[in-house]
Amino acid sequence: MRRRLTPSLLVALVALAIAAGVTLAAATGSETSADKKLAAKVIKRLAPKLSVKKAKTANTAAAAKGADSATNAATADTLSGKSAFDLIAAGKIVHFSFKLSFGAQQTIATAGSLSLTATCLQNTTSNGGTLNQDVSRILIATTQDGAVFDGADAKRGGPAPTDFLNTTTLETDRVVTEDATPTGATNYDAENDSDGAAFAPDGSAISLSQDGVGLGENVLGANCVFQGTAVIEN
Repeated sequence: MRRRLTPSLLVALVALAIAAGVTLAAATGSETSADKKLAAKVIKRLAPKLSVKKAKTANTAAAAKGADSATNAATADTLSGKSAFDLIAAGKIVHFSFKLSFGAQQTIATAGSLSLTATCLQNTTSNGGTLNQDVSRILIATTQDGAVFDGADAKRGGPAPTDFLNTTTLETDRVVTEDATPTGATNYDAENDSDGAAFAPDGSAISLSQDGVGLGENVLGANCVFQGTAVIEN
């Protein structure tokens, strides 16, 4: 009489098949205690060699819908061996959105010796030289001489010390971006410049996502409004 596969034997054979890379298909029948013992022995012997490559949920897996550790996963404590802390530490993103009164300023982000600061100015001269303007302006500053930056103004480096961003660089020469409107007028503008980054000798770097920076004057009950995203590297 041909013996039919029992559930326990099938599990054991599947384990063998996985280890050998073979696909099995078989019908099952009633099982005996001998079948269960054999299955237990096979699984115990092969367990250290078995691994999960794909799973809906798993503690570790190459791919999984949910996993404590996974190369690819919908949710995971680690991704390709890196935790969320490791990924964030590689590059920090600062989202900002705030209002300022005329004469006030606020630091947006700091990276080592570099910093971005928002300032709100009334009835001043714009960076482009236009008189009698209300201005929302973002400035770059450094505590270490010899940095470079590119923005509305630029210090890209060169043979002269003044070709660099230094601690003594004038405010009017370190504007990253600004928006201006005639004094008392209402305005809001989302910048679309491609510039807006700085790099310091100590390796620190900071940049603005210019396509997403919004600046405004005399709008929404505020003298100046600032919003956007900055990326810092230490």
